[in-house]
Amino acid sequence: MPWHEFRLTFFDFPGQTLYHDGLLVERDGGEALFFVGDSFTPSGIDDYCLQNRDLVREGEGYLYCLGVLQRLDKRVWLVNQHVEPTFRFSADQFARMHAELLKRIAILKQLAPWPDPNYAIDESWARVDPYGSEARDGENVTLRLRILNHAPQRETYHVKWNVPAGWKMVKADGEVAVPARKEGITRAVFTVEGEGLNVVTADVEFAGRQLREWTEALVRARR
Repeated sequence: MPWHEFRLTFFDFPGQTLYHDGLLVERDGGEALFFVGDSFTPSGIDDYCLQNRDLVREGEGYLYCLGVLQRLDKRVWLVNQHVEPTFRFSADQFARMHAELLKRIAILKQLAPWPDPNYAIDESWARVDPYGSEARDGENVTLRLRILNHAPQRETYHVKWNVPAGWKMVKADGEVAVPARKEGITRAVFTVEGEGLNVVTADVEFAGRQLREWTEALVRARR
């Protein structure tokens, strides 16, 4: 989009976080900056937050971001808003970062007892939506369990909900089949009883793994 003397181009840039963005700013006359956020610094990859969902797979995460940067014009300066100065990466530096990321993937595959190493570093592959909700005594509340299948094949996930004593289950999906690298959703409806802050958890079972109370949500009940 044009803005004054600048042309702004927005990029999906899943480096420091899964939903991170990048911004290319090109000025009339030829100057250009690419704002990398917190994904890179002059020293290279700025990846230090385990829970930020930095997926380790070709075409995703930092490997995807490296491809974005390498396709930019070589004259573009990179900017991290916390770090001076502006910077660029050489072809050797790009190659080094790519090689180190591939080494990381190989190590994670050896360490992680999962069908895919991203299960080990993505704490939110199974998460309840909404995480926090409110309902009055006697009302129904709907919760959704969102499951991101990191495995390279279709997986069937079996789900069991654990709710406070006195709550009634109206209906709930017992399982969901999710294609490889896609997200699936199971839904459950409960009738709330009582008052106060309650914790609802979900057991997840797939590929021979039984994960008790693997993820949770908070429901505040009011009279």
